[in-house]
Amino acid sequence: IYEMRYTANDAPMIWNVPYNVLRRANRIMEAIDQGIVKNAGESDKNKAAAARIYSEALVVRALVHFDLVRVYGNPYTMDNGAGLGVPIMLKPLDSKALPQRNTVKEVYEQVVKDLKKAIEDDALDKEMNNGYITHWTAKGLLARVYLYMGDNANARKEAMEVIEQSPYKLWTNTEYANRVWDKTVGA
Repeated sequence: IYEMRYTANDAPMIWNVPYNVLRRANRIMEAIDQGIVKNAGESDKNKAAAARIYSEALVVRALVHFDLVRVYGNPYTMDNGAGLGVPIMLKPLDSKALPQRNTVKEVYEQVVKDLKKAIEDDALDKEMNNGYITHWTAKGLLARVYLYMGDNANARKEAMEVIEQSPYKLWTNTEYANRVWDKTVGA
């Protein structure tokens, strides 16, 4: 499946798995919105954790929509997003639902909206936190989305902020060659 070789057996999984992830992200956000997620003692620390989890779910939802529209829609720059993309899922749906496809532009607009909200809510970690979705994860993804939209000015702005202000550093050419291409690393 990871090679994207469509066959009768694996094509449904390439579609179903991302929509299952969307459903889960939406259920998390729904549970937080409805107060189903109980914050023991309603402490500020627990409220902050719920806000962080909500923002992380927004970033996951944006990433999945972005990945899906790149697989199933035309490139945004081909027709400014006028072609059909994928259905936008903003709430959990019944497994038998058959939603209509949105345009590529609508999907990209939702992706940008979700990422901006996650960033603006200021609940994501700004420290280095490998393996977790952080403020910098959302900013980096937003830069990439803008790049795919052909919005180079905003792509550069977001990318430069990550490069210059985040605790993460770009590898030098030597570090890249040694870490990526050296087969003994991690062995």
